[in-house]
Amino acid sequence: MSSVAVASSSYSALSYFDGSYKGFSIGGKNFSISTGEFHYLKHNGFQLFRLLVQLEYNSYTEQYEVSNYSQLVFNKVYKDSQEVGFKLILGIGGIKKKDWVREGFDVKLASFWSGIAQKYKEDLNIIAFDLLNEPTPAFSSHVKNEQVWRQVATTSIEAIRKEDASRVVVFEPAPWGLPDGFKWLKFPLDFDGVVYSFHMYKPHIFTHQGVRGRGLNVEYPSLERGWDINFLRDVVSPVKSFQKRFSVPIYIGEFSSIRYAPGDSRRRYIKDLLLIWKERQWAWTYHTYGGWDGWDPEIVSTNPKIKQRVSNSEIMRMLVEY
Repeated sequence: MSSVAVASSSYSALSYFDGSYKGFSIGGKNFSISTGEFHYLKHNGFQLFRLLVQLEYNSYTEQYEVSNYSQLVFNKVYKDSQEVGFKLILGIGGIKKKDWVREGFDVKLASFWSGIAQKYKEDLNIIAFDLLNEPTPAFSSHVKNEQVWRQVATTSIEAIRKEDASRVVVFEPAPWGLPDGFKWLKFPLDFDGVVYSFHMYKPHIFTHQGVRGRGLNVEYPSLERGWDINFLRDVVSPVKSFQKRFSVPIYIGEFSSIRYAPGDSRRRYIKDLLLIWKERQWAWTYHTYGGWDGWDPEIVSTNPKIKQRVSNSEIMRMLVEY
């Protein structure tokens, strides 16, 4: 169990972020998961789904809305999660750089969250709202980006808490929700019941090799590049320092490696991260299951054209074990 104290007994859902819970980050294009797979994952010890829905800006109403496709995905996942006993972390994506400079962006985003908070007030199936996936404001300064995102997030949390005072929220730092963002996050938000989250895809040239024309055959670990478990510990050290200083809960919303990585590299990278998460007692959701085949833990071939699933894959066995 984590040594991080729950800030207030009213935020009971914080207990799901004490390091003993795990699951998958899901959603997006090509997502498909059957009710039977829900039962399969639950049987194997997974309890959480981080469900990412995509927003679209309606220029007529001047408001943000869930895309039609994401609404269909949400409806199925919500229903099956209730039936099987999964807990949901609801997150939003689809925000583009131009949105950050849209007049009243903070208020419009808060209006969206206000409606969600009202609709799902005290809903026990949804344990937290992930305010924004990988926030990346359109400014060149890290300091400016942090200030803008903090203000936007604050407006959304105020709107959420007005409707549901005990709702837990998840905050990812700018830019991209990466561990480095905690270097610029000098102090926590002025709210209790906030879980601080990050996504782990470093080294990027390894985890994303072969994606959108990137080079292949990048190995992990690498003595030449200095990549090993201690390198990964250094990457997430800003997160560890932030948690130690402020005693806040930490949650890894996404981590993964592309299956095109050569040899045993993917397995070794994921294993080292899982060891670190266990050391730190951080809850996590792996990216992804039932989505794009490049990330799926049960599709093991390094050949992009071979998409055969292996239910007892090494990656899946590790996710179950840890």
